[in-house]
Amino acid sequence: MTAIRSAVRSYRASEAPAKDLVNTFFNVLNQNLESTGLLVNGLVEIFEDEDKKSGLLQAWNSFRIEVSILCTTIVLFANTLIS
Repeated sequence: MTAIRSAVRSYRASEAPAKDLVNTFFNVLNQNLESTGLLVNGLVEIFEDEDKKSGLLQAWNSFRIEVSILCTTIVLFANTLIS
């Protein structure tokens, strides 16, 4: 929980990019994409700064795409090993 609070504080103070915040959530939540999404969306709801909301949502969408591409690549690679 300390890592999450620290990451949120750093993002709010513009000391760290939104991508770092999303990565922290993902790692603290045992790389669970669904839980990370719930936390990101919940945090977006409480931010008053529209730029912070937008930045966090953009980082989250980019992160989901990266994870999706990585998972697809791993599956394709695994299938070539099996074949």
